[in-house]
Amino acid sequence: MSAEISASEARSEPVKRVKTDGLWIAYVEHGPINGWPVILSQGFPYDVHAYDEVASILAQVGARVIAPYTRGFGPTRFVSAAVMRSGQQAARGCDIVQLADALGMERPILAGFDWGGNASCVAAALWPDRIGGVVSYAGYDVIDVSQQWHPVAPQSDVAGQVVHTLLRMRAYRFSNEVVPLLQADQTWGTEARTPLRGTRQPESDLML
Repeated sequence: MSAEISASEARSEPVKRVKTDGLWIAYVEHGPINGWPVILSQGFPYDVHAYDEVASILAQVGARVIAPYTRGFGPTRFVSAAVMRSGQQAARGCDIVQLADALGMERPILAGFDWGGNASCVAAALWPDRIGGVVSYAGYDVIDVSQQWHPVAPQSDVAGQVVHTLLRMRAYRFSNEVVPLLQADQTWGTEARTPLRGTRQPESDLML
């Protein structure tokens, strides 16, 4: 595949599947097979196409990029009805490590947002010798489950709400002010930016 790949071409990459202990993980792949390894994990409620443009950039500089469908999303399936259905952070972190093993990726760099950021951080925390680096954009990199049984201090709760409000304001400004300027810039390209599309499975499909 040529290194010069556009975002529209990235969206046309075929979906592949690989078997791990508990899943048939569906994924799309970008870049050379012998490139430096990267796994991009999606967040809720989006899918692998959230990374189309990022994957294109990484592929151009020699990365082998894998964007898997998280368990419960898209065409990823459990290998049998006997496998426990779980969305716990440890299970999703393990999925990433087993995916890397199945594809022969040594010490990949992990990146993700939301659920994908959480799973990437958990994978790095539990299997640090198997991971080459982590880039996370998540509000909960590793969740302290036991701590969730205890109420947060009022001042901490207020601080958290302020941070979330500021982040929403920043995201709104970026979407409504910065993106139109980039789209108007000829050096940015004329290709239309498409909304992110989620493909979460109906609950009835999770048993397949």
